[in-house]
Parts: sequence; C-alpha cells; structure tokens
Amino acid sequence: MAFATVAANPSSIGSRLEDSLMNRWTPALMGRPDRPIDRCPIGRASRDRTLTRCLACAPQGYTADSVPTMRSMTPPEARIPPLRPDQWDERLTRLLSLSPGGTDEPMGIFTTLAHQPELFRRWLGFGGALLAGDLPGRLRELVILRTAYRFDGRYEWAHHIELGRDQGITPEETAALGGDLAAVAWPPLERAALSAVDETADAGAVSDATWAILAQHFESADLVELLMLIAHYLMLSTVLRSLRVPLEPLAEELADGVPGGPPA
Repeated sequence: MAFATVAANPSSIGSRLEDSLMNRWTPALMGRPDRPIDRCPIGRASRDRTLTRCLACAPQGYTADSVPTMRSMTPPEARIPPLRPDQWDERLTRLLSLSPGGTDEPMGIFTTLAHQPELFRRWLGFGGALLAGDLPGRLRELVILRTAYRFDGRYEWAHHIELGRDQGITPEETAALGGDLAAVAWPPLERAALSAVDETADAGAVSDATWAILAQHFESADLVELLMLIAHYLMLSTVLRSLRVPLEPLAEELADGVPGGPPA
C-alpha cells in the first residue's frame, strides 16, 4: 500500500488512512466488556469478560487471576489538554473510531497533536508510510520498541507491545527490548538494527561497524527507512514526554504486565 501521496493530497487521507489504521490496529484491539472482540490475533474468540483484554493474547502463563485488572491512575497533568469531542473534526473522529479505545477512550496522542491540524495531517501520512514501509514487520516493531525504551517513550512502548506480538516478538524478547538485549540471541541483522538504536541514543549516530552489517542486508532505500524509523520514534517519545500525554488506562495496564520497558 502506498502512503507517499497522503500528506500531499488531503482529499485522499480518508480511505488511505482508514486502510492504514485497520492494518495497524485491528489485530491488536484490546477487548472491552461493552465491545466484544470480533476477532482475535490468534483466532480465538473466547475471553473472560471480567478482564479488559483477551486472555488468548495474554503473555504465556497468565490466567484470569494473574492478568492485571484496570487500576486507578493518577497521571501527570497534561501540559496541553486534549481536544474535547466537540472540537474533533471529521478526520480526527474517524481516526479515533478506528483506534484502540475508540471514541469512548480516545488516544491522547491524536487528541493532543491535533491541536496543530496541518502538521497533524502531514504527520499521519509520514507515520503511515513508515508503518507500511519495506522493512520486515518484525524488524520494524523490534526497532520501535527498542527506540521507545531507550528514549523513555512509555506511550509508544505500551501501544506497540501487542503490535510486536502480532509480528512474532515473544514475551522474552519484549522483556529484553525493554532491558538487557544480551538476554536474547538475536540474529545478526536484528542485532545490528537494535545496535543502531542504541548507538543513536548513546552517540547520536550509527557506528561504521554496525553500518557495515546493515549494508550487507539492506539496499540504500531500506537503510534510509531504518534511520527515519528510529528518528521518528525518538521524536515521538520526546514530544509526548514533554507534552506529558498520559497513557490510556488499557494501554497502561498492558505496559504494567510486561517486565522492563520505560518507567511510568
């Protein structure tokens, strides 16, 4: 799916954005008692309706008693209040209706960044292009999760845990991404991509040694995409932290159920 024309053509954003969001979020929708799961990422429809998400998708070893339930949150006060429902335009309303939580529990990233509508529109196109890019889906989510961890981006970390699981990232790998990478024996390409994240965080650039490994596997376009992916989630992590955009309760619950990761 091509997303390059979305930012340049406002009239195209509706159908293209809908396709992008459905591809990104539908497999990872978290269950709600008032919104039964229509389909589960691994094909199971049964769930314990006292929980706030599908037990079939919980980390291995979780039970109805061990999955965290909704907890009371006292998030830091947002520096810019999210837009109220009566301030949502058609684009934002449609976007929220396709995202986890829907319009009942709107995602703060969207209701906050939409304060700058022109940048918001163009950012949606850019972010959609990265999420539907040429990098392997598993590698993309590995890089996003590691970047979120290294730059204390708890918001993006929480929202990509299940997206990573959908791409085959195991609970053990997720824990390593949010802590010690050495706990997992990564394939050479994945280890090099994760090193690119760490080197960007530590030194501001990818080392020659890491670049040499990446260049053995990727064409020039893929190398550019990888660097832009890291930079994009670096940007999001720092912007959302400065704005103090709080996690939604369901996303907070999910992050709490995974060892490691950025601090709350």
